[in-house]
Amino acid sequence: MPRTGAASTARSRAGWRVAAPLRGRLLDVGCGTGDLLDAVVFSGVLEHLHDPVAAPCRARALLVPGGLVAVLFLPMLDSPEARLLGPRWMALDLPRHLTHSEQITFTEMATKAGLDVAGRETYSRRHNPAQLVGSLAPRL
Repeated sequence: MPRTGAASTARSRAGWRVAAPLRGRLLDVGCGTGDLLDAVVFSGVLEHLHDPVAAPCRARALLVPGGLVAVLFLPMLDSPEARLLGPRWMALDLPRHLTHSEQITFTEMATKAGLDVAGRETYSRRHNPAQLVGSLAPRL
């Protein structure tokens, strides 16, 4: 299978060692001491989990010292869009989104998983405009 996309870019531009995607449930992934990971990325994932703390906790256990767990595109109930749109907010996405967070609860989840929140970005140029249009005019 050809290496394309983000993994290929990380290899060629940054010189990172990027493994093939792991398949299956993260909770079932086993790594030997030589197989620890430098980073684990949850992109649009935590809100779909029954236990959004277990996966980051497991990810932390799979990391090399100083490794990174990145959580991307997590809808926040205290975001400006959620407050503005209320129940029409498209990112509620019930019943597929099983849990919803606010900034404080996300920080508490990270702490329970043994992680520190190093940075936060609350606006996504890629997702917010589409979610706003979908929330305001769901029939489009």
